[in-house]
Amino acid sequence: MQGVQPALRTFNTLIIACNMCNQPREALSIYQELLDSGFDANSTTYNALISAYGKMGQLDRVLEVYKDMVYRGLDRSVITYSSLISACEKAGRWETALQLFEEMQRDGCTPNTVTYNSLITACGQGELQRRSASAKAL
Repeated sequence: MQGVQPALRTFNTLIIACNMCNQPREALSIYQELLDSGFDANSTTYNALISAYGKMGQLDRVLEVYKDMVYRGLDRSVITYSSLISACEKAGRWETALQLFEEMQRDGCTPNTVTYNSLITACGQGELQRRSASAKAL
């Protein structure tokens, strides 16, 4: 339909759908369209961006998006923290994953199975790295 402008919810749904289909670059392209249309991102948008950058292995961008989310005073949820911890796991940054888990608890956010699975995997990778370094030192 010509002349009909999508709502913020429409953009967020498209960004999430792209993430679910492992199309993070397309998700980021839609995010740019959201901004170009004059919308302000909300918590749902930020969660989707964190997920997209995490899938792309861009932990620095993930953490930048999170810092901006905090700066803007947007609500963080179990989805936010689980996506952050998952991105840390993929990047092999188990210490950062633990720090975010502690921050999650301080924020009063209750972890779920996804959170714990990502955290356990991240810490397991950290233990493997530690053992590998110890073995090389022998």
